Amino acid sequence: MKKFVKSCDVCVLANNPHHRLHGFLQPLPISTSPWFSISMDFITNLPPSSSNDSILVVVDYLMKMVHFIMCIKTIIAKEWLSYFLIMFFNIMVFIKISFMIIVTTLALSSRPRQGFVKVQGKCET
Repeated sequence: MKKFVKSCDVCVLANNPHHRLHGFLQPLPISTSPWFSISMDFITNLPPSSSNDSILVVVDYLMKMVHFIMCIKTIIAKEWLSYFLIMFFNIMVFIKISFMIIVTTLALSSRPRQGFVKVQGKCET
């Protein structure tokens, strides 16, 4: 059988790869900051809900955070951009407020309590 396939011109042309050999899979580079590397996709043909029939899914690779944005199936680029910028702005505000709360909490917890005076490692009132 192998002898016949090697001697047949049609079989030889059909079996030869016409591209370079595939290399090893390369991992995606790890993002250095949130929302630097994202993926987006649409879920369409959903039952209408307040005139929306699709969902834009945005995934951040670093934080594994997913955001769902309601939209319509016939969305145009300007509308998509406005949805995305509103979502991105809301996320940045949330991250900034969360960071401010954490910093404030750490700053307040490191201060000595009022009414107490530190003297040689001891607290006295």
